[in-house]
Amino acid sequence: MTHRMLRPLMCLALVAIVIAACGGQPTPTKAPAAPQPTKAAAPTTAAEPTKAVEPTKPIEPTKAAEPTKPAAAPIGAGARAIDASGWIHKDGTVDLETWYAFTSEEAIPAEKGAYSIAALDASGKELASQGFAVSFNTLTNPPEKIDPAPFEGVAVAFPEGTVKFALKKGDSVLKEVLVSANAPEVSAVTVPSDLKGEATITWQATDKDNDKLVFDVEYSQTGKEADYMVLASGLTEPQLKDDFSQLPGGEKALIRITASDGINTGEAVSSEFKVDYKAPEVFIDEPIDGATFAAGDEIAFDGYGYDAQDEELYQDSQLAWYDGDTKLGDGTTLYIDTLTAGEHVIKLEATNSHGLKGSKTVKVTIK
Repeated sequence: MTHRMLRPLMCLALVAIVIAACGGQPTPTKAPAAPQPTKAAAPTTAAEPTKAVEPTKPIEPTKAAEPTKPAAAPIGAGARAIDASGWIHKDGTVDLETWYAFTSEEAIPAEKGAYSIAALDASGKELASQGFAVSFNTLTNPPEKIDPAPFEGVAVAFPEGTVKFALKKGDSVLKEVLVSANAPEVSAVTVPSDLKGEATITWQATDKDNDKLVFDVEYSQTGKEADYMVLASGLTEPQLKDDFSQLPGGEKALIRITASDGINTGEAVSSEFKVDYKAPEVFIDEPIDGATFAAGDEIAFDGYGYDAQDEELYQDSQLAWYDGDTKLGDGTTLYIDTLTAGEHVIKLEATNSHGLKGSKTVKVTIK
């Protein structure tokens, strides 16, 4: 007899035992209750494995195959990219600053954030993407709410075939920026032979798409890429008139003009020219002018120099302290307790790498 045949008999036996325990007799009408194994055989609960075989979970790998994911890769050195900046309002509207195309000198890592900028081809396929975050609170104590919030320096890869960029929050497109077919062209950058004081720099620019252009003007006193500094940005006319008397001096100075149509950029560089070297400025933090000390007090002397060419001057060989014509010592900081009673003129003198000097004096009184 198999275990399947025993199961109904065992159930009948149990029923008989229960009835006997209650002092009653089993009646034929109760016997049909034996088929109750249908309850025990409620394989409906055992059949629940169908839940474990839900097809939606194994299919999830399709999410990993979304075409936007590979676009989050870093931007490699030497790749074309854009530098994006602007303002985002809480209601989703966007105000853009001028964007610039450039060639990355080093790898740029992929970033994450609630917002992103994607490069799209003509079919709408994402070719590249870069995430970023904005904050509608200032980094102050206490924080203050702001609207709109800025974003700047977002580097996005600019692959071949890109026809527009889409600025998105999640999957919602907030703004699209079209890419023109042609980049601007800049030429004839003209700089006065003696660039100092008030002067005017001019250039020529054209755009085959007739896009509105904006210009940035940069200056390098050495002609090297690392030394370029921005003199003006966002210009709409092909000229810059300014006071150039504080420019760092150099023998091989250059002016670079960059034109942008909103995405594409073109640039041109002037011929080399010479700018006079500037003497350093000097600052004394201690002692303050007019301070009074008792004889024998240890007095702190603290100061530094700043030079347009060399920037901050802080080495002992660049800074010297004097009491009148008497040298007290070198460097940014001294401690002196030997000043005699009376008034003293304290001077800090700075010398830059071109031998030009600058100085600052304060008066102190010893009683």
